[in-house]
Amino acid sequence: MRQALVTVILAATLWGAAPAVAQTPQRDLAAQAAAMRKLDALAGRWLGQGVRSNIDGSTYNFTQTMINEPHSNGLLLTLEGRSLRQGEAEAFQPGTGSFAVISFDDKTGDYLLRSFGFGEMVPAKAELIAASTFRWTATAGPAMLRFTIDLSTPGVWNETGERSGDGGKSWQPTNRLIAYRIEAR
Repeated sequence: MRQALVTVILAATLWGAAPAVAQTPQRDLAAQAAAMRKLDALAGRWLGQGVRSNIDGSTYNFTQTMINEPHSNGLLLTLEGRSLRQGEAEAFQPGTGSFAVISFDDKTGDYLLRSFGFGEMVPAKAELIAASTFRWTATAGPAMLRFTIDLSTPGVWNETGERSGDGGKSWQPTNRLIAYRIEAR
């Protein structure tokens, strides 16, 4: 009797879940993989130097490393950056670190970038604005941040960071980075 009751409950549960499963949209993994292959130039290990501008107008130089790797059969790309801030007498001081995950939503046709840092996740609008230029834009409090990565010169990562306090009408530079690929992925 007990086994029959369990069988009836299990069957009812599965029967009730069938419409929900049937309504789950199927994802086009081939489309996702094809879109992510367009970002292959971002993958690899990179090393470079740059300059950051603070809101108060001061600047500092930094050395940046990046390890960018595909995951989940090419459906995800992780970007991990670490920087060392150059300080007094060119002594290196800990700088900032960053970690992001890029994916492609085949239903909307959009790249999704989620940046993790400073104790929170920031979703960003991401787009391939040219065959070799990737841009992501995020809202951070009252400001917008925009990062453009130009890879038109093979093996060279040319990144510009900008900040807007007026909803994207005007942009001020926040950082500039030139990095070189030291290992392909």
